[in-house]
Amino acid sequence: MNKTDKLSLFGSGMWLAMLLVGLVVASCSPSRTHAGAIEENDRFVVTPDSVIEGQRVAVALDDDHLVTNCPDAASSQWHAVWQGPHGPSYTSSQRLVNAVFNMSMEEIGRHLMGGTLRDDDTLLEAQECYPILLSLGMTAPQQSMAALRAMVHGGTIDAPRQWPARQGHLMWAAAAWEVYCATGDRKWLREAHDVLLATLTREEGVTLDEHRAMQCGYGPFADAVAPPPSWAGAPEMMEMHTLAANALLLRAYAVVEAMGDELNLANDFDERANRLRDAVNHALWHEGLGCYAAWTTGQLHAKMAPFTDNLAQALAVLNGMADDDRAEKLVEQTPLPPYGISLRYPLVEADTSLTRAAMPMTSAFWALAAARTGNTHAVRLCIATMLRTQAFAATCGAWSDAYTGRLTTGRMALCNAAGNVGVVLRVLCGVNLLADGIELSPCVPAVFPGDKTLSNFPYRQATLDITVKGVGDEVAEVTVDGQPIEGNFVKASTLAQGHHVIEVTLAGDGDGGLVTTASSPWRVLPSVPATVWGDSTLCLPRRAAGMGYRLVVNSDPLYYLNDTLTVFRDTTALREYSVIALNKYGPSDCSSSWLMVPPSRIVPVDSIMADESGALRIIVTLATPGEYAMTLMSASPDVLPRDVLLLAAANTHPQGSFLVPCNGLRSNTLRLRLTRGKNTILLVPVGDKLPSNSALNTRIIRL
Repeated sequence: MNKTDKLSLFGSGMWLAMLLVGLVVASCSPSRTHAGAIEENDRFVVTPDSVIEGQRVAVALDDDHLVTNCPDAASSQWHAVWQGPHGPSYTSSQRLVNAVFNMSMEEIGRHLMGGTLRDDDTLLEAQECYPILLSLGMTAPQQSMAALRAMVHGGTIDAPRQWPARQGHLMWAAAAWEVYCATGDRKWLREAHDVLLATLTREEGVTLDEHRAMQCGYGPFADAVAPPPSWAGAPEMMEMHTLAANALLLRAYAVVEAMGDELNLANDFDERANRLRDAVNHALWHEGLGCYAAWTTGQLHAKMAPFTDNLAQALAVLNGMADDDRAEKLVEQTPLPPYGISLRYPLVEADTSLTRAAMPMTSAFWALAAARTGNTHAVRLCIATMLRTQAFAATCGAWSDAYTGRLTTGRMALCNAAGNVGVVLRVLCGVNLLADGIELSPCVPAVFPGDKTLSNFPYRQATLDITVKGVGDEVAEVTVDGQPIEGNFVKASTLAQGHHVIEVTLAGDGDGGLVTTASSPWRVLPSVPATVWGDSTLCLPRRAAGMGYRLVVNSDPLYYLNDTLTVFRDTTALREYSVIALNKYGPSDCSSSWLMVPPSRIVPVDSIMADESGALRIIVTLATPGEYAMTLMSASPDVLPRDVLLLAAANTHPQGSFLVPCNGLRSNTLRLRLTRGKNTILLVPVGDKLPSNSALNTRIIRL
């Protein structure tokens, strides 16, 4: 029977779904062990061709047809129609994996129709390069290249709205490198190198925190991980240092270095990368917990968030932020909820359904990170939860609540589809594209036995059929067109053109690594407490019954707060205060911070003058050299027509940037290194000139 006949016979698919579901449910009992199951626990079972969860069942009838009785599904079935480019195909003895792969390739094909890569009828933005990074850079490199070009204007990568307070566009770098490795296009290489170099030059002048040696700003996808607290405006976001943004910056350094090497151009980004890596591991790594904090906040003293950003953690492993020991510990010790890796762990009282989501895209990145560490146990769990979600939903545009398993259908179809394909390409088949060839490093859990074949895979001027035999993550042999090669690296020159057949034979049992599972009752941390700061007072207007509160002095939680109103008696020392709430599971993230500044610490300014270019020149004479802190504020709410970004330099040395809000509130705080005697602080506006030199109030504090 051909595909057309089958689709006609099963037009609605509902009666067939019900029949198969009835048969599968009747054959299942809570105590039954399913031989060959990919995952079996007290909540659900994933077999090579079905998902079973109580009375809910999804079945892969063949590689092009899924049926489901889940009430939250987008449809009762999916069957391939194949509109748009087909791309590579995948076959294995796990029919459910094959079907989800084909459903994903069909979804990607719809997004590529017309030759332009789009997500929900809109062009991708630079901070949305996840699909290219996961698999589209391999499977659709020309469309990916066109999409990346559309993200560039004026020779630099388009920054997200609210830049520099918000980050994420440097994901473009890794995507651009993937496209070069897939195509070998030297023209693209030079173009991408120049764009990335210009963008990094812009970034380092604006967003690099010279004191902490990290990039400042709110990271990509952070709204889903945790929306910024109500107290955090753009200046406070400029004081944040997120794992996500810095993991992307580290990768951008590595990419521009590699591009320069390919072009025989000298650069020094290795040193910057090492400095950044050391700074992040010092500021954000929880040694005792074996994971990274999502971010730090604070004007002068950094406080780590009490939760993780798991998408950023995966990027930290993949981008080389975490060394081998940290990466292994991170994958093993980050708790996995029952229905997939959540965007954040642990939960917070104010979490939204998106924060609790186990998105297939996130699970794909986590599977890639787990494969990098050889943790086949974690790989298996990630793939199982991805299969459960999308088989039950009969669509790629779905995610599950990581804790309850409830399905939500909607957007993210392209990202999830690219994640499904990426796991097959990068994990089960082990394809890793490099500048001069392909490294083959599959990581196959024991529950995926049999041959796994990727056919019609495009690589530069060639097409490849790649078959992986066995399980585990140790490569025993690689053959190209029947001839064994040394190691697991295939040179690009060997695959210059035409059709080639590659076989990878694995050794091992495919049962390595440990995982930590989240257990019920789930950890739920308190919300950030609301605070009202006075000249020497603190008010907690909404104290919750049964909740503890502590005063954080600089970065240490020192004192319990038992009253709604606190009066600070000692005003002679420079201190930074904030508040955390505590319940039985742990602390909240910090509240807004407030600086107690004794008058003796405030440094008088000699003069402020504006030059013809609109730059402000501030002269300060000091008796003592050292570190000082500086903030700016508009003289009144109606002086500045919009937020103002100012590049700062002290005695010609770059110090970062100030973001001055037009609402009359303070800018972000910068640390400055000043010398004894006369100091010149230059503030250069980015964009429009300031209305006048009297538009800003300046405060400089001796630390």
